[in-house]
Amino acid sequence: MQHVKRRRSPRVPVINDRELPAGVRDIGLGGFSLETPISLPRGSVHDFGLSMNSGGAVVLRGRVAHSRRELRPNGGHTYVTGVVFIEDVTDRADLFERPIAS
Repeated sequence: MQHVKRRRSPRVPVINDRELPAGVRDIGLGGFSLETPISLPRGSVHDFGLSMNSGGAVVLRGRVAHSRRELRPNGGHTYVTGVVFIEDVTDRADLFERPIAS
């Protein structure tokens, strides 16, 4: 079976704060993948605050495109959620040039 690439823009690695209950898997100009202990409803809109490695911070609004439950190796579970940016962030491409801390 051939893997189909569906993302419209490349992704940037993310460095997560392990003390937070949620973490960003990766991020790009179109949106990002989020890991949380609870499921976020499809279609719901949220403001997400991200700390940049440069020391700054940004708040981006996104809509939940999908959420699926995944099993962890320790037997627990997590929810992986795809978020699509509502605002056009292409003019802010500098935000995604290096890893981001969430």
